[in-house]
Amino acid sequence: MILEKAAGAVCGMVRSRWKSKQKKKRIALTFFGFITKGAEEIKRSLEKMGYEVVSFHANGTGGMAMEELAREGYFDGILDFAIHELADELMGGYCRGIGPQRLEPPPGRSVPRLVVPGGMDCAVLEFTRGSVPHEHKNRKIFFYDFRSAFRLNKKETATLAGQVAEKLRLEPRQVKVLIPKQGFSEADHPHGPLFDPAMNDLFVRKLKKELNPMLEIREADLHINDAAFARLAAEMMDAMVRANTQR
Repeated sequence: MILEKAAGAVCGMVRSRWKSKQKKKRIALTFFGFITKGAEEIKRSLEKMGYEVVSFHANGTGGMAMEELAREGYFDGILDFAIHELADELMGGYCRGIGPQRLEPPPGRSVPRLVVPGGMDCAVLEFTRGSVPHEHKNRKIFFYDFRSAFRLNKKETATLAGQVAEKLRLEPRQVKVLIPKQGFSEADHPHGPLFDPAMNDLFVRKLKKELNPMLEIREADLHINDAAFARLAAEMMDAMVRANTQR
């Protein structure tokens, strides 16, 4: 967009009229490290459908930047593939720093949002194998660099599901939820260190209980990083944008 405006300014100096090329519909896509593979496949799928995809690292400031641009009308749809920031905000993690606008509908705008619980299995803190905080020593932990992820417990999981439901109840007609039943992140996998199907099931049950019944929750027997799951998410986002355009 910045480059296009700059080109327009140059053209305006040498000719009296300049028209921008026809714009593609624009989709905001959130992601973070543990779901990069799935996010990349979603981006490819949406681009094949003719969309422009703008990616945001859900690291606190990234998610908030996406919400700000959505309020300004930059997006035709939001594919919230990573809402991990809520977990880190709750636990004081690495990707904290979100404001109350995160996950809320843009005021005065009709923007469909597809929500996937990417990264809601864990919180990320700065510690290594040799410096595990005492209060987390008995948890499932995924060590990967100067940061590590630990599995959330029942109370934390239920709290997060309640927070997500509270936000999504604000505009249920414009929101759908897609659940990957085989895991919410790279580490939450049958062979991963944070795998805990019962905890994911608790999250989904709590979400279903508290959400508006008119809001669709779809479950897929796939992992969040599976290519098939990414294509399903892209297809759902496309259908939501098309339906919103026809209103």
